[in-house]
Amino acid sequence: MKILYLFILSITVSSWGQINNHWKLGQTDLNFTNPTPVANVIANGNYGKANISDVSGNLLFYTDGVKVWNKNHIIMTNGTQLLNESTANILNTIIVPNPGNSSQYYIFTSFNPACLCIVTNPANYVYSIVEINTANPLGIVLDIGNVDTGAGITTYTKYLKDSSNTKIENNLSYGSLTITKNNLDNEYWLIAQSKNKLLSYKINNLGLNVIPIESNFSSNQIFSPGTQDPDTGAITGN
Repeated sequence: MKILYLFILSITVSSWGQINNHWKLGQTDLNFTNPTPVANVIANGNYGKANISDVSGNLLFYTDGVKVWNKNHIIMTNGTQLLNESTANILNTIIVPNPGNSSQYYIFTSFNPACLCIVTNPANYVYSIVEINTANPLGIVLDIGNVDTGAGITTYTKYLKDSSNTKIENNLSYGSLTITKNNLDNEYWLIAQSKNKLLSYKINNLGLNVIPIESNFSSNQIFSPGTQDPDTGAITGN
């Protein structure tokens, strides 16, 4: 399985072009637009676990999975509304353009309501939508009307679910998450792990298909449930 994930990553890096040109790492803004990368010092220390630029390589916004900052490094409208910061332990986060709406972007995040080293709370997957348009040139996180309940989640995020419409809950597991494009360069595939399954969500001109294609593996082939020491909180065998 390590080979599979490396292959997916290589496709992602080679096909996204300019939209991945900015990496916001604390006070450092790394710009890869030109052949020689440029590192600019930014006054604030916001850390972008996921960043996105336009097709010309100009920064649009970035996120740490909890907050969203616009290109001016200021909190975007509704940009504090992704998750409840006090209960969300962010594992992975990815930004994906919506092929069906050039003004919209999906933010996909895996998180745990509390530290995995102490408790057995599961890793969950959620998504939010950012829109940049004439009315909101610096972007806005849309209220997508979430009706699910759960620790850390807000009306600006929705859970990703499996093909049976069941919320993904990976006890004692990290939230593996990656993205790739098809060979026609007109749709994306978001790939998440749910125990012994890989869930592939298509994102095309119709937007996000919330019903994934599931790839099943034999027991413990890609996932071991692990055990937790109730006295120390240590997790082993995962």
